[in-house]
Amino acid sequence: PPPHRNKLSKLRPRKWHLKALVQKGLSFLPDPEKANHVFQKYVTKGVHLDDEHFGYKIEHASDHIRYAQAYLDTDRDLEILELGTGWYPIIPISFYLSGLGSVTSLDIQSWLTADSLRTAIHKMVEWRADGRLNTYLTSIDEARWEELIQITADPRLSREAMCEKI
Repeated sequence: PPPHRNKLSKLRPRKWHLKALVQKGLSFLPDPEKANHVFQKYVTKGVHLDDEHFGYKIEHASDHIRYAQAYLDTDRDLEILELGTGWYPIIPISFYLSGLGSVTSLDIQSWLTADSLRTAIHKMVEWRADGRLNTYLTSIDEARWEELIQITADPRLSREAMCEKI
């Protein structure tokens, strides 16, 4: 085992263990999707895309992109699969902007809406305007960035139409 792990660290549950346990518990309720939404809205605060939540997601996206660049053959287009997109597709959008390939995003329960997709894009625009995004996404494909901006310009686009464009 890595030197930073000791016997005590093996006893502490990891975040994903707790999430899986909660999800399993919620699945026994009469309306598990609604219960999950309430739990995420009031307990984990994952329903609203504030700077803290966005920072957490963009940091994970950055880690995934760096890993892909370090360990995968990025000379060819990658086919990236993202599981559990949630309300805000920060990680798939980040992969899209990196130009590494195409992204397929799957969720058992689709929480993504046209409004939440626009919110995610607007948060990226905000963070890029003040320089914070460049800390995490160091190589943005400018043509893809412009396509992303164009998506938000048409308020009539459905979620499906927006996702097809990215």
